[in-house]
Amino acid sequence: MVYVYIALLAMALAGIATVIIHIVKTSKGQTEFSRVSRTGLVMLVVCVLIAGLSVYEIALIRSYSRTSGRTVPQTQTNRGESKFLPTNSVPVRTAPVQLSDIPEYSGSAYTVLHDNVPYFSPDELVPTAFQSYSELDSLGRCRTAYACIGRENLSSVHKRQTEEIRPTGWQDTTYALLGGQTLYVRCEILNFDFYGQNRNETNLITGTRYMQEQAPQAMENLVQDYVQDSGNHVLYRATPLYEGQNLVATGVLVEAESVEDLGGSVSFCVFCYNVQPGITINYADGTSQLEQTESGNSETAQPSASEALFYPAAEES
Repeated sequence: MVYVYIALLAMALAGIATVIIHIVKTSKGQTEFSRVSRTGLVMLVVCVLIAGLSVYEIALIRSYSRTSGRTVPQTQTNRGESKFLPTNSVPVRTAPVQLSDIPEYSGSAYTVLHDNVPYFSPDELVPTAFQSYSELDSLGRCRTAYACIGRENLSSVHKRQTEEIRPTGWQDTTYALLGGQTLYVRCEILNFDFYGQNRNETNLITGTRYMQEQAPQAMENLVQDYVQDSGNHVLYRATPLYEGQNLVATGVLVEAESVEDLGGSVSFCVFCYNVQPGITINYADGTSQLEQTESGNSETAQPSASEALFYPAAEES
């Protein structure tokens, strides 16, 4: 496009030069309008018309942004390759959601919020890959992870190394209900496959196996498959929400929106509950105990397998 503008500028200058020459000749009594002068005048008129059409096109694009409330994503560089910005180079933007906005857990691993539309503002939808993490709060709790995910920042590392980190509220309690496994896992709020960083304490919370194995994994797979297949980008944000001074998050707000098509392929806004059916959790410190039924027996029900998949397009209105 730059070369086109240079050519137009050259044509315009040539046209202006020929017109000036004609004016000079006219002032000297040479009134004949030569073929060269006519050619220069035509070139000047053509340049003016093309410049006018360019201005009109720019005006249409700006009008679209104002009327639709969305910005047209910036074009990528290097023939389709997007720049991958350094970690934490983009300020973290948080979603305007509080626990009071979240319905109580009622048996489903997640609940849809905001009509399944993320809280991103239009100017955030730019196809430039990055990843940013909020600093730990005064209690040492993990907060928001914020990223634009593209092929260029999908991880090629396959081994996670998080065992040395103990997120707030971490307990090593095991349950026969869980096959002898611990209740908690070190939950990455921004999936390891999206960034490949090990031992990142600003990306880990104390999460239940149920939360980790249900909705979040299905959503992460949806995002990863789309990015791999299309080569496009997805803006992604995960925000743990805590009640008061609790060390264990009540759950995680997860938002995602495909950038290039303004959410046409991927768009969801859900809250994933940090619960474990059959076990009662003290979110203040992470301690837990088996849930008791009315008969006094321990609850042994497991979550249904149908909850292991999440399809935003199929969500009930």
